[in-house]
Amino acid sequence: MKKQEWTEISRRGKPHHILLLDSIVTLFQEKSFGRAHKTSWNPQYYRQFNSNRWFSQKDYKKYLKILQDGEINHKDYLLENAKEYENRIIAFKEFVNKNKNIDFSNKDTSFIISIFTEWFEHTKNVLCFAYDSIFINRFLPDKVILQIAKKEKDVVKQNYLLTVLLRADKPTELWQEKRALVQLVKENKTNTKKLIERIKKHQQQFAHLGYYFFRGKAYSYEDVEKRFQEHISLSKIDLDRLWDEIREQEDNGEETKRVMSHLCLDDETIHNIQILKKYAAISNYVDETYSYSVHHLIKLWLEIAKRLHLSWNELFSLRAKEIIQALQNESTYPNLKQIAAERYKDHAFILEEKDVHILVGKALKKYRNTQEEEQEILANIRKIKGQVASSGVASGKIHILFTDEDVTSFKRGEILVSVATNPIFMPAMEKAIAIITDEGGLLSHAAVVSRELHVPCIVGTKVATRILKDNDLVEVDATKGIITILKKNNTSQ
Repeated sequence: MKKQEWTEISRRGKPHHILLLDSIVTLFQEKSFGRAHKTSWNPQYYRQFNSNRWFSQKDYKKYLKILQDGEINHKDYLLENAKEYENRIIAFKEFVNKNKNIDFSNKDTSFIISIFTEWFEHTKNVLCFAYDSIFINRFLPDKVILQIAKKEKDVVKQNYLLTVLLRADKPTELWQEKRALVQLVKENKTNTKKLIERIKKHQQQFAHLGYYFFRGKAYSYEDVEKRFQEHISLSKIDLDRLWDEIREQEDNGEETKRVMSHLCLDDETIHNIQILKKYAAISNYVDETYSYSVHHLIKLWLEIAKRLHLSWNELFSLRAKEIIQALQNESTYPNLKQIAAERYKDHAFILEEKDVHILVGKALKKYRNTQEEEQEILANIRKIKGQVASSGVASGKIHILFTDEDVTSFKRGEILVSVATNPIFMPAMEKAIAIITDEGGLLSHAAVVSRELHVPCIVGTKVATRILKDNDLVEVDATKGIITILKKNNTSQ
């Protein structure tokens, strides 16, 4: 393989399953990215390595330039892309709803392959725009922040204004679930039978939010009932305050208009705010819809896994064409289970022009040794800087979440620290008094959800998970974007 200079684009603390990334790599190979973005260019170098996603530096710069130039040359370029993105997501969900009640156990192989192939086509269609919000976050928020700073000199007021102006133009499903749960608590009656029915209905409507792509599991009745009990134990003052915060999202459209009018913002800044609000919503909508497909097509996944004698994680450690070939060969594909198990354990998944390489074992170790690892001295750092995503100040103990398995141990009143958040982290996020992430910007999941929850949040620190340890005592000043370590936990050093 050719030596490349790579730019890290996304960190999640845990690798995505190969089937998810196969959609992205395949759409690059098929030039679908270029057609979607109205350009002849398509990324040629992309990888998942050390649990993170990367573009080559050259492709990174080109991707960024396409979005910037597209908006310069055609004012509605990004909003038109967002509309197309949303239409594709809607079509994806309609496909899932059409097929979610099928009993695949009595279907022949050709039918199963046809549904799986159609599902894979939908994933490619929606993921054509998957990284746009990350790149938009590299250049557009700064323009808005600069204009707000010209209008309002007070930093605390600036952050409040940005919280209003950059809140998603549509509430996420996570917000809808939160609102529905609090509504259920507020309307709680002593009729136990009716309450059970309503909790069941809530669980069925929002069960897919327990997934993050192929990770996690559907919300169970017990999950919802536990959270219901946690909320019902809140005081009336706390519950009313929580309800008022939830209602602020509903009123955000009017509040945004009021703030823009008050600041007398120019047309370009208003247009940029519309773009950022749209992508803040849609970047979460696509994740939620993908997870919706995982949950509601579970009969399909379980039947394919059964026919190929694979576990859940082994199945999704395969590429689409490998799954199809294995089904066509009636599970005689050589060493399929071993190949999948090795990949799930660890791998590098690399697109190099027209070729795809999946490295495991010794080949992976050799590749890792060729990569230059960044060396940093972090031991004596006591202040960490990042970007304010949701304003406020909080002090407390650190609890680091690397994977979805860590969520269950998170306690109310702790400060959540992660490489990045995702929908599976929601039960912890609503307990957190502050949120800190290594990556992300004002359109990231952590930023969007923290603004909905009114939790102080600092994103884009780059190093928080490497400096902070569980039970460290810190102050999170999400008016200045500074985390100050007040006391290190001696047992975690």
